[in-house]
Amino acid sequence: MGDKCWYTEVKLVGAPLVIDHYRPVCDYWWLAFDSDNYRVSCPWANSPEHNALHGCAGGKGECFPLLHPSVRATRKEDLSSERPVILDPCNAQDCELLAFQLDGRPVLHPNYTGNADASYRVEQSKLLLNLDHPAFNSLREQLNIDIAGDVRKHEALAADSPERTTIRTSIKGRLDPKAPFSTAARFYLSQHRHLDWVGEILNLP
Repeated sequence: MGDKCWYTEVKLVGAPLVIDHYRPVCDYWWLAFDSDNYRVSCPWANSPEHNALHGCAGGKGECFPLLHPSVRATRKEDLSSERPVILDPCNAQDCELLAFQLDGRPVLHPNYTGNADASYRVEQSKLLLNLDHPAFNSLREQLNIDIAGDVRKHEALAADSPERTTIRTSIKGRLDPKAPFSTAARFYLSQHRHLDWVGEILNLP
């Protein structure tokens, strides 16, 4: 997923890179050398750090809560029976649970309103992964402003303007899975889905 944290999606250039075990080795020692359990992480998501917004420590560390604590796997074959609380960036269904406010704050996606488990997972992940850190929120807020500005500029141009192609290429780059905050970028762009060309970009593989 490029040079970014898989959890927070912040760019890691110039920042320490950590290979996190999604399922911590303290409880899943048998996954210690299993690459399927590796996630590239920034220190804010991986290690307990102070989150000024919530006045508490965020960062998953060795914490790995389950929706049903009594059902914890003891071998790889049983992992599918677990219901992890922490959102997994390698699970597309988990990524779909997130939406973002205009100010960059992560929230439960409106499609899952009323789903208590989904709401709980998002709220806990916001804390345990520091997804709601003010610095990340500020970057996502600017991303929303930039995308909205690109859309307005595109619509103000003549239909045959070559600059429209340049803008579309730039927006596609923001949605690339390797780009910082690409999940938020896709959500923010989806707010303009009523425009045919936006829908086409969102539907690209």
